[in-house]
This record gives sequence, structure tokens and C-alpha cells, in this order.
Amino acid sequence: MEERETPLYQMLQKVDVDKEPSKQLDILKAFDNLPQKQFDELTSGWYIKHEEAAIVMQYLPVERFYDRIGLLLEHLEDRNWPAAGRIADLLVSIGEPALSEIRKRFEKGPAYVDWLYPIISWVIRYWSNELILKLKEELIEVISYADAEGASIAALEVLQKVMMPGEFELLYQRLREQYAGNTGLTEDLNYAFGAK
Repeated sequence: MEERETPLYQMLQKVDVDKEPSKQLDILKAFDNLPQKQFDELTSGWYIKHEEAAIVMQYLPVERFYDRIGLLLEHLEDRNWPAAGRIADLLVSIGEPALSEIRKRFEKGPAYVDWLYPIISWVIRYWSNELILKLKEELIEVISYADAEGASIAALEVLQKVMMPGEFELLYQRLREQYAGNTGLTEDLNYAFGAK
């Protein structure tokens, strides 16, 4: 983390990125009564991509993030930064309150499909079947995009958990037909579901 001389920065320096939050509760307790100004700073673009900040965010009550879900999703879309996995875990924990913001991402259509992959693979995949069913139509729509980045396959994997076998097989075959002629995508599909 770059040097930034603020009280929050000083507190974050004590967080160990090699330890899970449950293994450093003594340090994380210092964040229990984090003032709103420092909470805003913690979830700002400056810190949110840093793993120390993500560990603190995992520790704090999820309710504190209900009004930051859009921001968390925005940063999750760039899945190449160190804290992305921890932010995804936070979004999994938030669950249903994240539905509205996630639906907004789906509404952006096929041009946004690259950014849907981490949301589907890292968040929705780990939700309860009940929550997944609330996004069934959106996930079916993503499958119809037959994208090359993996969002369609990820959506099909998630839906397999909640669909009747015949309904799943129909979507699988449709995606397989759309991938016909593209060896790489067909192999990805076969790998995800076993050669059929």
C-alpha cells in the first residue's frame, strides 16, 4: 500500500494480509467504532483495492455496506486487483440487499457481459438457491449472449443448481449450438459440464 499519512492509513498498516480476519481480531477491533469519515475513506477508490482495507471490510458488519453495494460491484468488475476476492466474499455475505444493484448490471445488456463474469462467478454462484432463483431470468439472458469471456458458461453453471434437469439440458444444448464452430468455447463448455 502506498504511503498516505492519515489516521486510517496508520491503522491499516497493522492489518496482516496473510491472516484471515478471524485470526487478527485483536487488531481489527480498532475498527469497531470507525467514524463515518474514516469509513468513507476506507471505501474510497484510494483504499478499496488494497487487501488490508478489504480485510477490514470483511470484519465490519455487512449492514454498513448496504449503501455502498454499487461501489463494491464497480471495484469487483476489475478482477485483477488483490482485494477483489475479499470484496466478492463481502458481497456474498450481503446477499439479498445486493440484488437491486446487481440487476442494474444485468440491465446493461450484452455490451456489459465481460463485467458480469466476476459477479456471476464470484458472488451469485455462492448464494443460496433461493437468491439465485430471484435472478433466474437475468442469468438465462446472459446465457443467450454466448460470450467468449465465460459469463454465459458461468450463468449456466449457477442455474444448474436450481433448474430441473430437462430445463437445464435445453439451455446447455442451445449454448452448445451457439458455440459450434468455435473449438475453444466448446472445450470450455465441455470442461465446465463434462463432455456430453
